Amino acid sequence: MALYLGDKKSRSPFGGLIKSIWFIPIIFVAVLVAFWWQEYRTADKSKIEVEILKSTETQLGQSIQAINTLIAVKTMQKDFLNKLMATGIRVVNKDTLALAIPQLLALNDFHLAEISSLNVLSLSQSSNDLKASFDYYQQAEASDQSFVWNELETYLVNKQVLSLLEPYNDSEFIDISDQQINRIIRQLLNDRAFVDLVYLRIQRVTESQNRLVTLKEAIQNHLSAISAFSQKT
Repeated sequence: MALYLGDKKSRSPFGGLIKSIWFIPIIFVAVLVAFWWQEYRTADKSKIEVEILKSTETQLGQSIQAINTLIAVKTMQKDFLNKLMATGIRVVNKDTLALAIPQLLALNDFHLAEISSLNVLSLSQSSNDLKASFDYYQQAEASDQSFVWNELETYLVNKQVLSLLEPYNDSEFIDISDQQINRIIRQLLNDRAFVDLVYLRIQRVTESQNRLVTLKEAIQNHLSAISAFSQKT
């Protein structure tokens, strides 16, 4: 009796191998595309960072110039105020004396530009130091501004010497002579409260100037960090 086993399909032993061989190029191409995309993104990101760092170097260079100017202005301001305090000891030129009051009330602030490199992860340490130094300086400026508005100007208003609050260079709006200004100033210098206010202003201007120097050093350190980072990339 014959056994019927039905149709039996023949299978090639190389069929699975051929299919695997077809998949190898596909996988290889996919890996190459993935690597290319990653390199493209990395190169694109590096290019963006390079542009950011170039812009930052320019901005920080301008900031250092502005700080140097402001430090010089504050030095001049302190010189005028110290001469004002020396009036009772020696003869001070009347022009110097008259110019000392605007310097007593002058406010000179510095604003740090928006620096894109502060968000570059590799520069996080110097970025944080720069931010901290700027905040430290701004605290001194805010305190000094409050002192001028709430203490010095209030004192002069209460003493009814409003003319001293006017800009000295706008002479057409000031109905007061140099002699009158000098006399008023010398009278104020006989008031211990006014003398204390002037000394406090000198201290605040000095503190603000010292913090500007610290901020300048932080900017220079950040520039050095940018330079080192740029050489690695």
